[in-house]
Amino acid sequence: MIDELEVEAGPLARWQVHWCDPRREVSWYAADPVLASLPTPAEWAHAHGTQMGQPVLLRADGWSVPEVNGFCASARVRNASAGTRRKYAFASRLAGIP
Repeated sequence: MIDELEVEAGPLARWQVHWCDPRREVSWYAADPVLASLPTPAEWAHAHGTQMGQPVLLRADGWSVPEVNGFCASARVRNASAGTRRKYAFASRLAGIP
């Protein structure tokens, strides 16, 4: 579902920018007994309005920041060009928002 592009956010932090691809099959997902009882990544993305190519940012500790990812999911970013979405994602990553 998500294609990873790992980038540096500073000397001590390592943020990751991911690009959503709800069509991507995750072969091991259904084999995991815990995940098998949950919606598939594609079902989850559809239910939450996640769109193809939407940026998703994760902090160095692997947690997401709802405010940053909410901005990435906003109409302002969704309606922007692919290049602008990419610039917003990397600018947010560089800001080092805790």
